Amino acid sequence: HAVTDTLALLDAHKPKVMIAMGESVAQSLLQTEVSIRELRGAVQDWQGAHLITTYDLNHLLKNSLDKSKAWDDLCLAMQTYQRLKSSVQTQSIA
Repeated sequence: HAVTDTLALLDAHKPKVMIAMGESVAQSLLQTEVSIRELRGAVQDWQGAHLITTYDLNHLLKNSLDKSKAWDDLCLAMQTYQRLKSSVQTQSIA
């Protein structure tokens, strides 16, 4: 029931950029069995939104060496957002 509510909320708000925290979340959204190692570092499309996958908090607490990878993922999300924001501003000017 919680998953249905979350998907309904996402559908209502239509986010442009999303971060999937954890392999199971990313796999569920993307309907794939691809590992988090393969999903990380790339921007995926999810129903028109740009989806960036990173490690979940529990994983990061247990594997501190992956914190820098998660930071890279967050930076990718910010770069993606900035690129989209810039694109919208450029279209508004034209």
